[in-house]
Amino acid sequence: MDVKKKIENIWFYYKIPIIIGIIALFVVVETIIGMKETPKYDHSIAIISKENYPSQEEVDNLKKCFSEKYGGTFDVVIYNIELGAIGEDEVKISKLSIDLSNKVSTFLFIENLESFKETTNNIEINIEGQGKDISWLKDCGVDDLWFATR
Repeated sequence: MDVKKKIENIWFYYKIPIIIGIIALFVVVETIIGMKETPKYDHSIAIISKENYPSQEEVDNLKKCFSEKYGGTFDVVIYNIELGAIGEDEVKISKLSIDLSNKVSTFLFIENLESFKETTNNIEINIEGQGKDISWLKDCGVDDLWFATR
């Protein structure tokens, strides 16, 4: 049997496993490439507010201010929810719960401090003050939010 005939026989009997193997290989390669492109941050900042969240320009200023103050790179995660309210998005609440329980975000900006304390069973945080009272947070869009650290 010549080589061409052998390849035709292999293809005839094994074309489905070969196609599945190629697709699986493609998915694995795409996943690995996608993971390399995901940026890694040293710290995370969580903003928990229904309506008082900063614009993209203010978020960039916030990252810059934190980078100058603490060093490293910062990611800002905005949780657009009102704690304790009825009918809030369960997915957003679950993400916030995971963030708080796993201590992902070291720095928090909280709109309603009393509601936050009540819904998190007085989770241990250090209140630094409101954004407007902290001079280095000027032009970051967090003036009406409470700044807390973990």
